[in-house]
Amino acid sequence: RMGGSFGGRNIGYGAQITAIAATRFNAPVYVHLDRNCDMQLVGGRPDCLADYKVAVGKEGRIKALSFEHMLAAGASANLGWFTNMSVGSALTQAYHLPDREITARMCLTNEAPVNVMRGPGEIQASVHIETILEHVAHALNLDPHHVRRINMLPDDEKVLKDSGFAALDKYTALRCWEELEASCEYKKRCEEVKAFNNANKLKKKGICMVPMRYKVNIWKRSALVNLYTDGTVCVMHGATPMGQGIQVKVAQVVAHELGKLTGEPLSLDKIKFAQYQSRMLSSQVFTGGSTGTEGACEAARRACGALVKRMGPVLAGLEEKAKSESKGDDSTRKPIAFGQVCAAAEGANMMMQALGHWSDTKGDDKATYNCWGAGCSEVEIDVMTGEIVVDRADILYDCAKSLNPAIDIGQAEGGFMQGLGMMIQEEVLYDEGTGELISNGTWEYKPPLAINVPREWNLSLLQGNKVGRVLSSKASGEPPLVLASSVLMALRHAIRDARAEVGLKDFFTLPAPATLTTRMGLLAPVVEKLEALNKPFSN
Repeated sequence: RMGGSFGGRNIGYGAQITAIAATRFNAPVYVHLDRNCDMQLVGGRPDCLADYKVAVGKEGRIKALSFEHMLAAGASANLGWFTNMSVGSALTQAYHLPDREITARMCLTNEAPVNVMRGPGEIQASVHIETILEHVAHALNLDPHHVRRINMLPDDEKVLKDSGFAALDKYTALRCWEELEASCEYKKRCEEVKAFNNANKLKKKGICMVPMRYKVNIWKRSALVNLYTDGTVCVMHGATPMGQGIQVKVAQVVAHELGKLTGEPLSLDKIKFAQYQSRMLSSQVFTGGSTGTEGACEAARRACGALVKRMGPVLAGLEEKAKSESKGDDSTRKPIAFGQVCAAAEGANMMMQALGHWSDTKGDDKATYNCWGAGCSEVEIDVMTGEIVVDRADILYDCAKSLNPAIDIGQAEGGFMQGLGMMIQEEVLYDEGTGELISNGTWEYKPPLAINVPREWNLSLLQGNKVGRVLSSKASGEPPLVLASSVLMALRHAIRDARAEVGLKDFFTLPAPATLTTRMGLLAPVVEKLEALNKPFSN
């Protein structure tokens, strides 16, 4: 059902073609698109352009920001509006910018309508604000790390309330920043990077640390839970599994909630899943925004709660019978198993299923919250070839009380790698005359590979934060994607130091993705002026 892609099915051209043909010919229709055709049919990520003006104090604190954003939407608005909207709402990230004016516009072009792909607008917003902070630091001759820190949201209740954050957000970006700064030995490594760059002319390193904020909403979701006489459970929910571990988390929640009946969690192998069908669960929404799992878990939890309440009297009857048969001798009495309760409930002609629903409305059924985190990346670039290596990445992400740390860490790693690809190599290319997509396959379009994975990668989940909606958890898939902007900023620092070596100290534009062509364009003046190249064998 997913078609092996992120984002490509949002537009649904394939579904529309098959639906029209099936209706016209009154027969089943199957459409298979090869990868080149599929990529040409659906536009990629949109190109974005930003212009900004900043009022800033001499210490580096931003007083006011005027920001204008333009997005190339393609031939129609399609899903470009979502990215455009998200850039504006996500621009502040974890920074305190009380006086700001943000304008976001969409521009129509002769290209295929753009699509959304994991965290639309969020990582673009991070690149924009981090570039602005870099520019401020350059203009004032300050350390960018210092400028970031003094502009971060303070842990102040009034400031957070005035910024629109709720208790459910549980602001932890500052804590993530401080803990990561210590655990990754940021200051020590900065000195090491400086020493490396002073000792090497043909290779340079850069290191950068950024905070993040990612706003999510748990959309409406339903779940149907069926019980059987042997104690097995079948669950159908309205979210789509796509490798995000949703079935495991839902099974954990179901085992936990149904286990409340007997005081012992169910074994996960007792819980099975039925594929979602709209004839069984109608009116479900898209699976996206990293909260499909939370919605499904909460819907399933509510269904299980109804079943536990319904079967409570059955368990009480079984316990009373067992007590009577043991004649008060508790040592001979065996605990009543969940399967026994199910069998007794079936024998009593009870309804063995329940429907749970998360409505995404005001009050207890509404959960819009922010995720927080911090990331640090260290990058090395070859001045001659433009080749880059991500030497190390450190991430601290606040997942609140994780439902499954193994899954959440894997999701965070995957999100970061997708962001890394966008930062350094995933370029969408069009024919300027016809608007035809040129990068319509992996020969032209370069997703990240194993070689792009950081040589050392440390990813941890923040401990001790139990504020969240579904069993105190928070989303984990898309938010860490934003932290890949630290790779782009670290690359900026490496290129900056290479250019400074030959007297080029201007503030330069570094677009995302910073492809090989872009990198070599910035390094070409360095290569031309390096004295080391004139005497390659000299001491």
